[in-house]
Amino acid sequence: MKSKIVIAMGISLLVGFFTLGFFAFPIGIPVCGAIGLIYGLKNKDRSFTMGSLIALLIGMACIIYSFLLIHNM
Repeated sequence: MKSKIVIAMGISLLVGFFTLGFFAFPIGIPVCGAIGLIYGLKNKDRSFTMGSLIALLIGMACIIYSFLLIHNM
């Protein structure tokens, strides 16, 4: 089941990258992190939960950075 979740996360990030380009990373990373966090909490997989939480935090930082860049244009 874990491999299916990782594949789904990868596909969602690739689809976003193909449609939005580089701006898919601020959107795709938090989405993948949230998917992984839900799976990790549901199945009580500590390592998967921690990795997804780190990805979610990095994604939030990317969103804030993107908004700051857009705001300063």
